[in-house]
Amino acid sequence: MLNKSIKESEDVLFKLGHELAHAYDKDRGFDFTSTSLGGLPSSEINGVRFENYLRAQDGESRMRLNYTFGGTNYNLRSSFDGNSAGYFNSYIAPLGRNEVYKRISPINQFNPNIDNTYVRKPVLYRVYDTKKKSFVSFD
Repeated sequence: MLNKSIKESEDVLFKLGHELAHAYDKDRGFDFTSTSLGGLPSSEINGVRFENYLRAQDGESRMRLNYTFGGTNYNLRSSFDGNSAGYFNSYIAPLGRNEVYKRISPINQFNPNIDNTYVRKPVLYRVYDTKKKSFVSFD
């Protein structure tokens, strides 16, 4: 009986994560009028994606790949590039309405003080808000 109550508690936490994904979408300016798969609100796909991320992080191997909306059961497999825990473990938060990934390439340089070797600095990617014309801070 104890194992069942732990499992039920985990399911509640995954469902809460799903709902928090909707709050995140709203905060980031997601278009809630957009639909996918012939009528499913796209925000529900984001919710299930984040729910599956939480499942994968918790060590679950079975991911949620169906969603029922308005009496219709939608198979979400075509909305995700993968359906394994490994795929959802690598989840990246969706971008907001005016956001893009912007590549920051530090200037590569020679190191004349030591041995004149070429120093290549790593490329960074950050989220850039095209409306505000600034990088997004997640602090």
